[in-house]
Amino acid sequence: MIIYVFIVFIALCVGMAVSVYAFGTGGKRKRIFQDIYFSVEEADGIGVIYTKTGEYSAVLKLENPVQKYCANIDSYYEFTQLFTAIAQTLGEGYAIHKQDIFIRKKFTEESDENREFLSTSYFRYFNGRLYTDSECYLTITQEVKKSRLFSFDGKKWRDFLVKIRKVHDQLRDAGVQVRFLNRQEVNEYVDRYFAMNFRDKVVSMTNFKVDDECISMGDKRCKVYSLVGCG
Repeated sequence: MIIYVFIVFIALCVGMAVSVYAFGTGGKRKRIFQDIYFSVEEADGIGVIYTKTGEYSAVLKLENPVQKYCANIDSYYEFTQLFTAIAQTLGEGYAIHKQDIFIRKKFTEESDENREFLSTSYFRYFNGRLYTDSECYLTITQEVKKSRLFSFDGKKWRDFLVKIRKVHDQLRDAGVQVRFLNRQEVNEYVDRYFAMNFRDKVVSMTNFKVDDECISMGDKRCKVYSLVGCG
């Protein structure tokens, strides 16, 4: 009798172990964050991001020419028309992502021995004060058809390089200060994007926790709001 009880107990333990291995414990299983980017390479000074799905992107950093609190409404319309022209230049099969980043910083006085006394006193007066800085990035991605097999298409690659340079020239001709990020800068941009940190010189990653309300990254909370414009 004792032998039968022992065999049944062993069978139950084995069954529970198999169930936990196959289906988990019923709670939320921790997952390691997988980077969506395959690699970052450089092509003629342009940092190109290759994704695991076979797409590639280039990132431009630009200065938004529209001044903050500007009363000239024509500037806003001209900037919108510029991006409409950019979308037409790229055509079908491309995606653009414009990202405006607003950062709270403390003003730091830049040391200059040749600066006059009044200028030094002026900047020292604002030293340490909080202000809002902004950065603007434009990511251009050439999309590919979703498939299990990926093959390099030299024609599409050349088309990508030609069109992103055309976009660069369009922005420059419109009076926008613009430049491509190189490989090192793209790597830093990606790290800062995932860490949601465009302020500190040194960036470190932490654990992600996602729920129905927000995305938690250490002691930081991130919320996403969709803004839909009505024309």
